[in-house]
Order: sequence, then C-alpha cells, then structure tokens
Amino acid sequence: MYISCKNLTFRFLEKEDYVFKDLNFHMTGPGFHALFGHSGTGKSTFAKILSSNHFSFSHEISGNISINPIRKPMYSYNQERFPKWQTIRTHFNQVIAKSYLEKVDELVQSFGLHLCYDSRFDQLSQGQQNRANLIRYLLQDFDMMILDESLANVDEKNRLQIILHIKKIFPQRMFIYISHNVREIAYYCDQIAILRDVNNTPQLILLKGHNAFETPVPQDELERTMLEIVHAS
Repeated sequence: MYISCKNLTFRFLEKEDYVFKDLNFHMTGPGFHALFGHSGTGKSTFAKILSSNHFSFSHEISGNISINPIRKPMYSYNQERFPKWQTIRTHFNQVIAKSYLEKVDELVQSFGLHLCYDSRFDQLSQGQQNRANLIRYLLQDFDMMILDESLANVDEKNRLQIILHIKKIFPQRMFIYISHNVREIAYYCDQIAILRDVNNTPQLILLKGHNAFETPVPQDELERTMLEIVHAS
C-alpha cells in the first residue's frame, strides 16, 4: 500500500503563485503517519489532492499521482456541519451502516463521548463535535484516511487516547495525520512528511517518527526528532 506523487504542480487559477511546483512524495502504508508544515504551505490542498476530493475553485494540476492499491481514500476535517437538533446517537443510527453499528459503543467510550451520547449537537463543544465526526468517518469502508486537524479542540488526554485506539483497531489501514503538535507527531507517527514553502527545494522532506504504541520513547530521542522536524520545516 502506498501513495506517491511525481513532479506534482498545482495552482488555483485566480492566483498567480503556485501552491506546489515539481513536488515529489512517496509514503508507504499501512500505519499512522503525519503531514506537518507551517500555515500556508498547502497541507489541506495536498490532502484533498491525495484523497481525490473536489475543489470549489478552478485550478490547474499536472504530474503523476499513484495511490495503490488504495480503493477508497477518505478525507476527514474539523468543523464539518451537523444537524444541530439531532443527538449523536440518532445521527449515528441514520448515517452509519448497520454492519458497523456494533462498533459504535466501543468508539464512543474510547473517544470520551459516552456522557454526551444523547446530547444534541448544538449542546456540544467543538472538540466533542470533532470527535463525533471522526467516529462517523472511521465507521465507513476505507483504505486510507487523512485526518486534517480532525482532533482540533480536543484535550490532550482524549486526543492521545484516540490516536492509540485508532492504531490498535485499524492496524491494516493507512492514516495521514495533519497536526501542528510537533511532540505528538514525533512520538506517535511513523513516517512524517514535512511540507515547506513552494520556493524551498525540495518542497517536501520525509522524516522518521517513533511510531510509539506501548513502549515509551526516551526523552532525549524524542527531543532530537522534534528538533529535526522543526529544522526541516
């Protein structure tokens, strides 16, 4: 399982500047990986290209993109809209296929939503809505999923528990986690793609994270990786 880009060039037609120019990228799966970079480097644009999402603005794109043997890439992002009058339970019963409903309770508990499972969406915090949205995506048929700030506004304790649970129950699927938390991606992610400004060469650098699960990472090794990530970006 892998995703790959060769000489990817992309820009929105209403803008003169390119977002990507001759960008090359290769990441193998399965596993929990990361996409990191400063604001404005095109992380969400890159995520949409990799997951075959449509753009609302006219654009031009060239280069080779290979996603193999991934049949169903998926793109999850924060601040998606929900029917405010529905409860989480009612919404899940409507949108999640019956074959996946048996897994709902496990994820609701693990994601820390059990106390608000029967609350309406307009009663939830943004972090609670983001967790519910991620469950909604996870309980679908997919091979690769990009989590674009999907855990934004979620407290650290719940966020880390969610990451570990995803790694545990989906070992054969591929995840690309977009986050600004350097420590988090260095600690929990395997391959880390550093996306840089279009004027930098190369525009993307691939580093190795610690891919931690049950074994702790020594602090000095973690700090060394974090420095590598910061310097590369």
